[in-house]
Amino acid sequence: MCPKPPRPPKGPILDAADQKLVQDIAEFTARRRAWVQQIKAVKKARASKSSWSSSLSAMVVTILFCDYHLSRSSDPLVQVEHLEIRGALS
Repeated sequence: MCPKPPRPPKGPILDAADQKLVQDIAEFTARRRAWVQQIKAVKKARASKSSWSSSLSAMVVTILFCDYHLSRSSDPLVQVEHLEIRGALS
């Protein structure tokens, strides 16, 4: 049986400066990835918060607008409905 030939080296051997550079690049990449995830989390939190507050403000404006126009109506049926709604809200 013949002996196996030696395996080729896996890659060039890095000196200390090259190893330090590779380590710095890896740390920078990890910090950047964490930063991007943090920014995404902040944007997601702001989006959910703003959608809630904008929905609430839109609802308030709608109620005030409808209340104003119902109270200004000359139709007696609309005025009766308006008074019934006002009584239910208070």
